[in-house]
Formats: sequence, structure tokens, C-alpha cells
Amino acid sequence: MDLPSAARSGASMDSITSLLEDSSTEILPRVSRQLTLKYDGVLPEALIFEGGGTKGIVYAGAVKCLEHFDMLGKVTKLAGTSAGAQTAALVAFGYTGDELESVLRTAPWNRLLDYSRGPCGVCFNVSRLFSDFGVCPGDELLNFLDDLFFRKCGRRNMTFQELYD
Repeated sequence: MDLPSAARSGASMDSITSLLEDSSTEILPRVSRQLTLKYDGVLPEALIFEGGGTKGIVYAGAVKCLEHFDMLGKVTKLAGTSAGAQTAALVAFGYTGDELESVLRTAPWNRLLDYSRGPCGVCFNVSRLFSDFGVCPGDELLNFLDDLFFRKCGRRNMTFQELYD
């Protein structure tokens, strides 16, 4: 059964989660509640990804599912906050669900969270929270994302306008 038929009948997401089970290492725990999907037959034109730190991990699977059922063809708008914004940007630059999963599996997370460590780190982080609008400066993450964008388009510090053009 395909996704539109399953969704119209209110079937569970078992068929969709089975797409993710073919990898040797699970990056996501099983969802403890039953999920259902409603599909009205209209392909999405926009995708909006929520923020929430580690919740961003699920977006690789969501993108894989949308790709599997050919539901990305009309998407022209992408948006998100925090981890969702990072996913939206990577999808805008042409990353597939498999590529997103690979990025998530291999990302140097300890380096990307560039807060101060050590005995004085807590005090410095708290002061930076109020003076610099956040604990992590984000420089490492910015460089990491720029490297990922460079892999797809061959340019550094590219803007979304340049990507659009």
C-alpha cells in the first residue's frame, strides 16, 4: 500500500517507520504512541521544521519518508527554527534524507557546542548568556554548516538569495 492510500484510510505509520529500520544503527528511539497520518491528496508546497535541539534528529527520517513517497516535488518554501532551521537550510541546498542522516551520524557534536568548559566555564557561560545573547557563540556550527553548503554548491558564505538565483 502506498502512503496516500494508507493515510486516507487512517493506517498506522508502521510502513513509514519500516523505511528507517533498514539502517544497522538506529539513531532514534521508537515512538511510544501510535502515529497516524492524514493525507488529502495535495502535495505540500512548504515544509516547516520545528526547533528543539535533539528533536532535529527526526527530520532526516521525515525527509526520507517524503522522498520515498515522491512528496517533495512541489515544495518551494522551507523554514524552521533552531535545529529545524538547520534542516531547512540543508534541504534547500539539496541534501537528501540519506545525506541528512549521514551528517547527523558523523557530526562532531562536542565541538559544535562551543561553550566554555572547565572550572570557570560555568561562570563565563552564564555571563555570556546575558552579554552575548547565548551560551554558545555558534562559530563552530556556522563553519560546519558552511562546509556542508560548500560541498553542495562549491561556494562559501553563500546567501539564500544567491542559492535562489
